[in-house]
Amino acid sequence: MDSLFTLHCDSPNINSNEPDSMRLSNSSLEKLAHIEGILLKRHVSTPFRRHLVQPQGRDWAINTLVLNGPADGAAVLDPGRPTLVLTHGYGSGLGFFYANYDQLARLTDAATGQAVQIVAVDWLGCGGSSRARFAKRRCSDADAGADADAALVGDAERYFVDAFEEWRAAVGLPRFALAGHSLGGYLSAVYAVRHPHRVASLTLLSPFGLPCHPQDSVAVTKDVARQLPLAQRLFLSAWTNNVTPQWILRGLGPYGPRMASRIVSRRFPAMDEHDQRLISDYVYNLSTVRPAAGEYALNALMEVRMVPSSSSSGSSLRDQESSKKGNFNWSLYARHPVGLRLMQLPAHMPVSIVFGDNDWMFANRRDILKLDVVSSRAQSKLHVLSNAGHHLYLDNPDEMFQVFQKSRLWG
Repeated sequence: MDSLFTLHCDSPNINSNEPDSMRLSNSSLEKLAHIEGILLKRHVSTPFRRHLVQPQGRDWAINTLVLNGPADGAAVLDPGRPTLVLTHGYGSGLGFFYANYDQLARLTDAATGQAVQIVAVDWLGCGGSSRARFAKRRCSDADAGADADAALVGDAERYFVDAFEEWRAAVGLPRFALAGHSLGGYLSAVYAVRHPHRVASLTLLSPFGLPCHPQDSVAVTKDVARQLPLAQRLFLSAWTNNVTPQWILRGLGPYGPRMASRIVSRRFPAMDEHDQRLISDYVYNLSTVRPAAGEYALNALMEVRMVPSSSSSGSSLRDQESSKKGNFNWSLYARHPVGLRLMQLPAHMPVSIVFGDNDWMFANRRDILKLDVVSSRAQSKLHVLSNAGHHLYLDNPDEMFQVFQKSRLWG
């Protein structure tokens, strides 16, 4: 059995040519692939191909998009061409970069003049990739000790990062520039630390999990939770039981698409109405594919903490709960932040960290600016895009493209 199979996408109607034995049987994944194809064909004029890449010996596949790659044949990409790999954030997929692909496809390698090969992937368990089983946290893990907690975080990181490395080996890509958004930035940073010889440069787009939680914040243990009001205890119970936004959309049944539409229209009010419908359909379908898998990264990699409202630190995510107890606010933080780990990267590796000027992930900018990787590392640069929030690649694609143009993507 071949290790690779391809979905050729010359039209929004998906006609896969992989053997029947390798077809993904989940009809929701097929519908998602169809909607993704329509979205890309509407916005991307650069020729592209989509592939499902199945590493040898695995029963899962990684959804892959390639621009400026091989025009035909079995090869997924050209391993000898300068390549930029994009990874998406939580609850997202490679379709969200639809407004960026044509611009990025105009990037050229200064040394050779070659057009840069643009590749985007869906993380294992997310988007159009297979839903391999994810070992989610259990309620009994809520008060686990530091060693046990670190082991659980390590398992969750390996789920994504090891699969990404197997994908890289399967497509034969020796070295590349890597960029990731939000949780994809966190995971891309973890990958770069573990496989630095594969990464020519690292670009983190509104990354989650750079700073540590404030020292005066309080972990919400079972003992702390017992003292909270009922509504907050219910929220924490849902959190520890892995109730995710995707779980809620699935639970809404026929009302789920309407909820997805409301979320998209509120977040992107200036977006074309037709695009709002397409993105809403895309979000709903990538959120409701069964079995649930990558969505459990929410609880696996993040923790809820109570931060004093007088703390000098902002929240690492926009406050997820407006509820308060006393002078404390709810905030989400990485269980194992990557800001310190980034200092393990080779000193010569260029690192670009990009936020929007209205980005809730940059609310704790004072803590971010104090990080050594930002303040003192010679090959790191911080960019703040104007008129942009967390989804800066959609809010201001032109400025984001300029970041890539000016960056030393290949060291």
